[in-house]
Amino acid sequence: AKNLRAPYAVRRTGVMSGQLRALKNRIRGVENTQKITRAMEMVAASKLKRFQKLRDQATPYVEALEGVLNRLLVTDIPLQHPLLETREEKETALLVITSDTGLCGSYNHSLIGEAKKFLLTRDKPPVLMGIGKNGVNALSRAGHSWHHAFTDTKTSQVESVITETTSLIEALFTERKVDSVYV
Repeated sequence: AKNLRAPYAVRRTGVMSGQLRALKNRIRGVENTQKITRAMEMVAASKLKRFQKLRDQATPYVEALEGVLNRLLVTDIPLQHPLLETREEKETALLVITSDTGLCGSYNHSLIGEAKKFLLTRDKPPVLMGIGKNGVNALSRAGHSWHHAFTDTKTSQVESVITETTSLIEALFTERKVDSVYV
């Protein structure tokens, strides 16, 4: 009777050790995923701090420029600049700015939702411009076409993308292809 139980016990132990090995591998895989996620969070936090620092450095210039514009608006001097012209909204443009990658899911989701709501309120589809792969892909899947889109923008390219986008928007407005721009 003892000989009949021994092979069963060995087989059972073999199965258990295989399951145990699989469980340990699964635990190790989850731990590695957690390490990668922590590293991605640290990179995202570092980038966020860098961009917050840039924003904070630009704040005094923005406030000074706003002060100059506000002082000009309260004077009796007529301001005549093509970008300050108000017109009836026949054609509009929408600039959607999302991230390309990273841990910005809720940020991207909120912006894409707002963009979709805006698009639904329009009788005529606006001229769409986008910065960031997430927004461009999401609205493309929803059936919208892009006038111009920047995706996979590297940190070193941010300034040139902003300059190009600004020039594009300015040209559309001054050439009267759009009457208003929403960001």
